[in-house]
Amino acid sequence: MKKKRNLSLYQKFALVIICVGLIPMGFLSTVMMDRMLKEYGSSLEANYEQAVSYVSIGLDNMLESYNDVSKMLCYYSYSSEGSTPLNYMPFNNPRRLLYGDGQEGYTPQMRRQRMDAFLRNVQSVDFSIVACHFIADNSHLQESFHYSARNTFLRDEDLFRQRLQFENLDRTSKKLMLFPSHASDYYTQSAEFVFTVGRNYFDLAQTVGATDYIGTLYLDVDLDQIARLCSHMELGEGDGIYVVDRDGNCFYAQTPQKKGQKTVKTDCRFEESESQWVVESPYGDYGLKVIAVIQKKGVFARIQSMQFMMYGVLFVSFAVLLCSSLWFSKRLTQPIRSMMEQMSAI
Repeated sequence: MKKKRNLSLYQKFALVIICVGLIPMGFLSTVMMDRMLKEYGSSLEANYEQAVSYVSIGLDNMLESYNDVSKMLCYYSYSSEGSTPLNYMPFNNPRRLLYGDGQEGYTPQMRRQRMDAFLRNVQSVDFSIVACHFIADNSHLQESFHYSARNTFLRDEDLFRQRLQFENLDRTSKKLMLFPSHASDYYTQSAEFVFTVGRNYFDLAQTVGATDYIGTLYLDVDLDQIARLCSHMELGEGDGIYVVDRDGNCFYAQTPQKKGQKTVKTDCRFEESESQWVVESPYGDYGLKVIAVIQKKGVFARIQSMQFMMYGVLFVSFAVLLCSSLWFSKRLTQPIRSMMEQMSAI
């Protein structure tokens, strides 16, 4: 009966290296890498939160400028020639332009000329304003005025009203109103995406407390204005950024399928999961917030490749030590075994 073979010296040495060196090293590397991934993820998520907050502040600043522009009718004091002051109090401007108060022989043609001049001045304030509109809808006047330096002919006013849901307009609002992104296809040969801001005007030349609705000024703004703000965020493959209001209406969407393009997405509600972050800014002063959807796979790809490389090196080291221990022990013990077998035979 043959005696049970014990481990060779080299096998014992290899086993010690594996148990004392490689296995603890692999365990520590795993713990450290997991900790690093968590801290890296937390830091990166905080950076994305700062980025969406920066975009949100930029949106508020941009809308504040359009809020000021939308008040121009109260301060507009020049005739259609652009040089002769009309010299009347700002609060009475809408009545002067629309009804011709205090002006004899004010004809519908004069009203249209002066309203066109006013809308032309409004559009000249900002190159991103695609078109200006004023819809007067009250007991004294029902008339629409439209101006665009980019498109000369409004082909479908009903489509314009439908895009802005004019029938559902809150005629009591005294704040800047926002209307979600839409195509400006109510103009001839226009396929631009715009979002619209609006402001109601009221008849203030009445008794104190009476504020009859006169009409609404609308400004179509190129969606590139929002796209420029969102372009500061460096998004990876599969990531998306969205600008939405409190009702979930989407003003801007940069989706993975149409990255860098202006799109209108109706469903902008997202849930965080194991595979993605959903980073949101608080609602801004004008009721908009920014949502960034970040795919974790792309974010951690580089670090995970380093992790897999480390595991690969440990596995190769383990395999080399194991194989070499078997090979060396066999080479070293073969002569001794041979000699012992011959001595047993004798």
